[in-house]
Amino acid sequence: MRHLSLAGAAVLAVLLAGCTSTVGPDEPAQNDDSTPQASAPAETDCYGLTTEHLADVFGTELRGPDQENDNSDDDGVERSVRGCDWEAQQGDLDIDFDYSEAGDFAGGTVECIEPSDRDDVVTPLDGIGNSAWWVTDDDNDVSGELRVCADDVLLELDVDADDSGMTRDELRDMAVEALRAVVD
Repeated sequence: MRHLSLAGAAVLAVLLAGCTSTVGPDEPAQNDDSTPQASAPAETDCYGLTTEHLADVFGTELRGPDQENDNSDDDGVERSVRGCDWEAQQGDLDIDFDYSEAGDFAGGTVECIEPSDRDDVVTPLDGIGNSAWWVTDDDNDVSGELRVCADDVLLELDVDADDSGMTRDELRDMAVEALRAVVD
C-alpha cells in the first residue's frame, strides 16, 4: 500500500507540473528550455531625460536609470525632488538628475535662486532656461552641477567624471547639452 501511495503522489506531481507549464493567452510564451523569454526593455525615460540621450551626449554606455524621490532644503527652499541616477559601464562617470515642478515646492511655484555655498564656485550660464548656473568646488575634481530654472520646472544635473579624461569645461558643455532635451 505504501508503494502505491508513493507512486500515486509521483503521478500527481507530474500532472500538476504539467498544468503549471501551459501558457494561457495573457501569459508570456516560453522558449524550448522553459525559461521565460526576454520582456520589454526597462524604462529609460526619466522626466524627459533618456539613457540613450545621455549616452550619446557623454559618449559612453550607461546603466540606469535608478529612480529616486527625496526632499530638499537647498538654500532655504523646500521642495520635493524626483529624479534618476545613471552610471557609466566603466565606472568613470556618475550622473544624478533632479526634477521639481511648481507643485513640488512648499509655496506651489518654482523658486529659483542662485546656488550659494562658500566652498563652491558658481558660474552663471546663458542660453538655457530662464536662468542657469554651473557649480563646482574649488578643488581639481572633474565634477559639477548644472542648475537650470524654467517657468515650470527646476532641474539639476550633478555629474562626476573624475576618471573619464574630460575637462571641467567639456563636462559643463555636455551637461548643458543633456538638459536641453528637457528644457528646450
